[in-house]
Amino acid sequence: MQLAVEIDRDECFDAPPPTQSSEDLAGFLEYFNNPHNQKKFQYFGNLEKELIYYFEKLSDVDKRELIEIAKIKTRK
Repeated sequence: MQLAVEIDRDECFDAPPPTQSSEDLAGFLEYFNNPHNQKKFQYFGNLEKELIYYFEKLSDVDKRELIEIAKIKTRK
């Protein structure tokens, strides 16, 4: 059995433009690949790292609001 592949030279095979999620991932990786942050968060799991990354992007008011929501959720 043989497989033959024909490539159309006129068709473009470029990568699609980056999406918002790939830009978020790039920022996330850049943040945690920083040597200072690598050492600081080396014992954190992936979920904890993701939470910290997005938490630090919030305004102070939004951070306080999120903490209040977490307090309410943990009382249930």
